[in-house]
Amino acid sequence: MPFCEKCGAELSETDEKCPRCGHPVGEEAETPTSQAAQKPPAPVAAPPPAAAPPPQPAKPTPWAIWSLVLGILSIVFCPVCAPFALWTGVRSNREGEGSGMAMAGIVLGIVGCLGLLVVIGYLLLMAGIIGAGIASGEFGAILPLL
Repeated sequence: MPFCEKCGAELSETDEKCPRCGHPVGEEAETPTSQAAQKPPAPVAAPPPAAAPPPQPAKPTPWAIWSLVLGILSIVFCPVCAPFALWTGVRSNREGEGSGMAMAGIVLGIVGCLGLLVVIGYLLLMAGIIGAGIASGEFGAILPLL
């Protein structure tokens, strides 16, 4: 007794088609390999263009690091460091290193220079007051102002 090649149902000798699935008797079922051979190949998509590697951040140089350190020192401890913070920051930028550390050192150096000017102005003012008191002979009257 024959069986359907597609669904496996039992067939009689006189059946021309399978009573279950309707597949013609005696024809070979198409296999997936024969179907793939008949279809044209699918177009292959072009690979995406290679992405450029992300830019690497610039490494801070010794001049940029010194500029930042001296700028911080000029703000926190000693305004005398401010001109050196400016000098090292500008040198770092002129050499084409242009990092954020150098720029931060320059900004802190500018602020430190302003602080240095305030300190120098205060000292000159006190020197003038003290000198005026000594010159006038009335130093006792000026002493409470200090």
